[in-house]
Amino acid sequence: MIQYQFFPRSQGITNEIKMIIESFKSVENEIDSNSKELKSNDVLAKVRPFF
Repeated sequence: MIQYQFFPRSQGITNEIKMIIESFKSVENEIDSNSKELKSNDVLAKVRPFF
C-alpha cells in the first residue's frame, strides 16, 4: 500500500502529484519494503520511466 502526505493540505492534490502517486502505485510490488530492501535511488529508478 502506497502511503503519502501532501502539504499544504488545503491546496489538495494537483495533477502533477496525481501522476507521481500513480507512478509509485504502478511499481508497488517491485518496491514493497515489506519484501524488498531497496535503497531510495533504486526505488526512484523504478519510477523514472514514467517521467
